[in-house]
Amino acid sequence: TYIGEAIKQNTGLTFNEYINRRRINYIIEQLEQNPEENISKLFDFVGYTQRTTAVRNFQKITGTTPAEFAASIKQ
Repeated sequence: TYIGEAIKQNTGLTFNEYINRRRINYIIEQLEQNPEENISKLFDFVGYTQRTTAVRNFQKITGTTPAEFAASIKQ
């Protein structure tokens, strides 16, 4: 409870929103360094167990799917 309150006060995000944003930002950093990186492995690495949840959160935060994001970097 205390951690969630501290995160909310400092970031304006709920605990879950904060964690998801951190996960997605890590995936973005990895894709920017290597657009050929396996997206499913990145999802697993950051702790997503359901690919649909991971893709939904990625799209919610970035406005694009992971595949579209990786393709845009390659160009």
